[in-house]
Amino acid sequence: MKFILRIFSFKVCLLLSVIALIFLVVLNFYGLYSNKFYFNKVDNYIFPVLAIVHLIYLYVLNSRIRRSASIDSTVLNLEYGLYPAFLIYMYRGAETLINLLSYSKFESTLQSEVFHFMVIVISLMYFFLALLSLITFRHRQQILGHYHFLILNKHQ
Repeated sequence: MKFILRIFSFKVCLLLSVIALIFLVVLNFYGLYSNKFYFNKVDNYIFPVLAIVHLIYLYVLNSRIRRSASIDSTVLNLEYGLYPAFLIYMYRGAETLINLLSYSKFESTLQSEVFHFMVIVISLMYFFLALLSLITFRHRQQILGHYHFLILNKHQ
């Protein structure tokens, strides 16, 4: 774990998370089978909301680390919001891989030439973002410390 934390320092993890979130928000509207972007589906807008929560968490965490401030309930609540987001990242990555496995069912239809490439890229980006989330949690734990609930409750 120490080796991974040295490779992915907090700044590198922050930068890679922002880049991955931007790419995944754009690719979230991409239709794998049709090679088109769909902006009229409501469920395509769920991931951008999660990305906003993730970006706010990264911003707040970065500002706390820069100021050497202690952890407060804001960081705690945002991190609790990222736990379900982590599960959604894993689910979306697995769902995209399932699309790759179902490719043979739709072989007779016309599919885009970049189907395999896009499925692999999107699923790897989701899994990479989930890994970066875990590494960010660990960096928060090492740099800012553990949550002390008695102290947090006194300040509310």
